[in-house]
Amino acid sequence: MANETLIDDKAKTQQPRKRAAKLIGIGLGVIAAVAGGLYYLHSRNYESTDNAFIEGDVIQVSPRVAGQMVRVYVQDNQHVNAGDLIAEIDARDYAARAAEASARLADTSARADGAKSNLALTSTVTNAVLIQTGAAVDGAQDQVQILQTRRAGCRGDSRSGGGHGPGRSPAIRRPGGSQPCRRGCRPLPGTVCER
Repeated sequence: MANETLIDDKAKTQQPRKRAAKLIGIGLGVIAAVAGGLYYLHSRNYESTDNAFIEGDVIQVSPRVAGQMVRVYVQDNQHVNAGDLIAEIDARDYAARAAEASARLADTSARADGAKSNLALTSTVTNAVLIQTGAAVDGAQDQVQILQTRRAGCRGDSRSGGGHGPGRSPAIRRPGGSQPCRRGCRPLPGTVCER
């Protein structure tokens, strides 16, 4: 009997230990299952291999103008939609170029205005010169008529006159050996030959 009590006491003390070991084993199993499930849910979005290819859509983004980036508004691998602002380019160079172009436009406009006013002045001066030249032509034509009239008068005297004598003026020989003209008229250049 004593042996039986000893075995019963041993069985009674081992039972709680077995039960605790079973509960600990079950608890560890549940924890391992939960941890495995979470790991699976987390890792199914990622592939892990030494020799793998990933399929994805890569789109090259190139700005319309060149320049230095001032700010970048996205992170690496961030999803963006069409029309989202990705980066900002420094606009100071383009503002300076625009100001320079505006200054050149203003300078060209001022030159054009100056050319218009010079055109008006030149037109006025040219008109005055044309009027003055027309008057000079009219005067020259009148002088030619006067000289032709004198020449005709001299020719008439030379036909009726004759040589050099008292009461007559010296003869003037015209270049080219033409007839002398009397009365001191000198319509054409020549040399005084008789006094």
